[in-house]
Amino acid sequence: GVKSLYRIPFEPLRLDFGSSLVVARARTDELREDMGELALGLDWLTTLRVDFGQPAAIGLTAIQYWYFRKLKFLLPTTEEVAVRAESEIAVSLRFDKPLALLGTEIDRISVGLRAGDGVRGISLTTSFPF
Repeated sequence: GVKSLYRIPFEPLRLDFGSSLVVARARTDELREDMGELALGLDWLTTLRVDFGQPAAIGLTAIQYWYFRKLKFLLPTTEEVAVRAESEIAVSLRFDKPLALLGTEIDRISVGLRAGDGVRGISLTTSFPF
């Protein structure tokens, strides 16, 4: 796949625009599945600050995903749900100094809501995915 990130000079805020194009294939003797995804996102790091023992800036993220072939999910309450597109909205904390967590350092934690074509979920990420 290909990913890009463009940082828009917009001081004192930070505004990032990201895009990705991913194509994948899974193949066995009986099955061949292709999957493709186009995603566009905007990440806005505001000047609003909080301090939970570690100073951080508040950020907002919006990402739209489109799938070239419908993604299929098997849910316990329904037969099968096919998803053509999804949208995600997230709120993040960007720490001034990275936090040590499970042997790695992270400088951001985001919690988001993701939904599309009858499927909803909550995401927890440590980066803008572009």
